[in-house]
Amino acid sequence: MITKNLGVKQLPKSLQSVFSEFNIANYLRKAGIVKGLGFSSLTVFCLVFLMVFANKNWFRLLQRSRAVP
Repeated sequence: MITKNLGVKQLPKSLQSVFSEFNIANYLRKAGIVKGLGFSSLTVFCLVFLMVFANKNWFRLLQRSRAVP
């Protein structure tokens, strides 16, 4: 799982350079995607982006995290 405040640094190195080069965080801000509390919008975007390519499901991820004591 992604830990708080690390965002792009937890991506694989090949994706870190892509996110930095294309300045994804800037585009998220320009699109008006902001959050008030918790993880940053960039961190959430990174998680969803990785889940697509890892063939993971958000619902299953939440179920698994609840099952672990």
